[in-house]
Amino acid sequence: MEINDFSAIIQFTATVCIAFVTVEYVKSFIDVLCERFFKCQEFIINAFQECRDKLADKNTLENINAVDINGKSTNNKIEEAKRENEILRKDISDMEEQIKKELKSTCQVRSMSSLCFLIFLESVLILLVGGVEKRYIVFSHSLVVVLTFFSVIYLFIGWIRGEKDAQKYILTDFSSLKQPFYWFFISILFSIVILLVCSIFLSFESLRVCENTIDDIWWWSLVIYIIFSYLNFFVFALKINNKAEDFKKKVKDSKSVLIERCEAANKNVEKLQAASDLGGNELAVR
Repeated sequence: MEINDFSAIIQFTATVCIAFVTVEYVKSFIDVLCERFFKCQEFIINAFQECRDKLADKNTLENINAVDINGKSTNNKIEEAKRENEILRKDISDMEEQIKKELKSTCQVRSMSSLCFLIFLESVLILLVGGVEKRYIVFSHSLVVVLTFFSVIYLFIGWIRGEKDAQKYILTDFSSLKQPFYWFFISILFSIVILLVCSIFLSFESLRVCENTIDDIWWWSLVIYIIFSYLNFFVFALKINNKAEDFKKKVKDSKSVLIERCEAANKNVEKLQAASDLGGNELAVR
């Protein structure tokens, strides 16, 4: 088994990941998940339509006739109900537009570009290493083991800390594309240092043991790296889903407040309608 046996998979990984380095592709990825899979837009529309359905329609309001109750006309009450209805409909529309605008910013994942960029850099280097594998077998496999180890560690940290508001140090600022460069060069530096230390300080027998160990594990290291590279997209899909669920809770809270107002307004309209239908019976209208 050679590194080049994985070249097609690694090339595809690198191609997909470099696309997600650009902000527009990340936004498109988020939009597709939010709208088509998690149906956030549809949820917003249905939520605020439920509020509108609680209100009396225009025809109902127009067909309420003013009557005299205890010598007082209900005309003013009817006009107040109409104005309140219009205000509520405007508030619902304004809230709906505001929520839709907040959706895109709420579901953003700031660390995705950074993680994808490191995968791209590591994948390209692994492909280059595959070109010299037959001539420098031990060096190539050792480099693969260290590179993949650093990549998996970086992905783990990024998945856990990437979306949190931590202090932005050089190696923990997952919103920056500079950070993957640092991790990339550190992983290369460690590979060279480890190889030099092993070559200089280990005995021949110990060196042979290390070479045999690397020969046994490099293939698994590369397979795990490839799995984690694709798992990265699944993890971000889960992150976006969690953000979408939290956002839906916010929409439900906003909807609940509006529904209470709409139900109160509709009760007032029902009283006025009852007074109109009864032709001015003694019915208290508040």
